[in-house]
Amino acid sequence: MFYIDYRVPRNFSEPEVKIVKALAGLAATAISNWRAAQGLRDAQEAREAELRQLGGVLERALEPQVTEREIVDLLLERVPALFAPLEVTAGITLKEWRRDEPDGEPVAYHHYLYPSQSGLEEKWIPASKDKGINCRAIRTGQIQR
Repeated sequence: MFYIDYRVPRNFSEPEVKIVKALAGLAATAISNWRAAQGLRDAQEAREAELRQLGGVLERALEPQVTEREIVDLLLERVPALFAPLEVTAGITLKEWRRDEPDGEPVAYHHYLYPSQSGLEEKWIPASKDKGINCRAIRTGQIQR
């Protein structure tokens, strides 16, 4: 709404109405552009925060004394923040080779890892018997429905 006031009641001429409509259109465009810029700025700040978090994980992962389990926990602790406000429990599946017998042939296993605090147990399933569905979730800044 665009409001123009005069102290004395009067009728506006056609040129005055056109000018006011043009000003109202410009104001609406400016507000719309400002809102779009705010949205882009918010999205950029969110991506930069995600990158800082992942940079921290990478720095820790490159330390010589860090264990595989610590790296997994570092990654899995940060995944839920990427999907906020949705509540998610993340897991990592590693494909590893193991020998069931000392002289036996190596067998491919899927090693399922979850955050230590989740209470979910690690699982080792032979890849040939694993009929699960592998999936990936990618955050785009929009909640996917």
